[in-house]
Amino acid sequence: MSSATFDPPKPTFGQREGFEPLPVQMRHDSVSPELSAYIYAIIHDSMTATNQYSQKMVRSEWKPIMYEWHVRRRYGTIEDYSASHPSLTKAVSAELRSNDFLRFFNFLQFVVSHSSCPGSLLPRIDRALSETRAAYRLIDGLFVRASSEEEAQAIRQAFEVAAAHPAQGPRTHLRSSSIALTSGDWGGSIRESISAVEAAAKVVEPSADTLGKALASLERRLVLPGHLKKAFGALYGYTSDTDGVRHALVFNDSANVSEAEALFMFGACAAFVSYLLTTASKLTTSST
Repeated sequence: MSSATFDPPKPTFGQREGFEPLPVQMRHDSVSPELSAYIYAIIHDSMTATNQYSQKMVRSEWKPIMYEWHVRRRYGTIEDYSASHPSLTKAVSAELRSNDFLRFFNFLQFVVSHSSCPGSLLPRIDRALSETRAAYRLIDGLFVRASSEEEAQAIRQAFEVAAAHPAQGPRTHLRSSSIALTSGDWGGSIRESISAVEAAAKVVEPSADTLGKALASLERRLVLPGHLKKAFGALYGYTSDTDGVRHALVFNDSANVSEAEALFMFGACAAFVSYLLTTASKLTTSST
């Protein structure tokens, strides 16, 4: 077992006896000391190897990651770069232990997106995010906002279903929605969330040219309960009326919506995408 893999934390004595508060979900714009220390331990463990003389060395897959980070993101010179273990672990510590939320996640996103990133690193990072109740989860290679563990699981399932489906439109829109949500573009996130539902509905009902028609057709075919059709029809109407997100995009270049609305729509639409694509797979199976 890796030295940077820990058992799930148990309540402290103070928490069990009611003298200390139980951990709560972190704010989306903060990094707790616990998360910072845990992630640094994971990264340090992943990048460290030991030679026959018990000297610490940097694993080969980490060298291009850190070199590109130094040059392309920190804008350092070649002369300033050192590939030694002390130098690179010091550089990682500077990114992860700075108490700077953006610096922390910018570095992690760069690492997990790099072609040399060890595949075993991603689930370990996601586990750390979950155990420290961070406001993000690592899903489909992106750090995705989630307001609870239950919502994170629903979003994860939606991405997994979308990634496995031949039609990649729903997945593309979900990823775009997540990126917009992380960057603070609430209107853009909602538009992409609704577009993901539209793309998924088209997979199930290719002949429908609008989401409303697709929902009606699905209801007639008895694959969509009436209450779900009504609920998502109302959500779609909210984005399309004269005060809605699409109208605001056309006339004002920005949508007058809140972060809470964007978070809700992202979670709700992700769940509905999962439902629609799962339904499409069942319909395909039953017709063969």
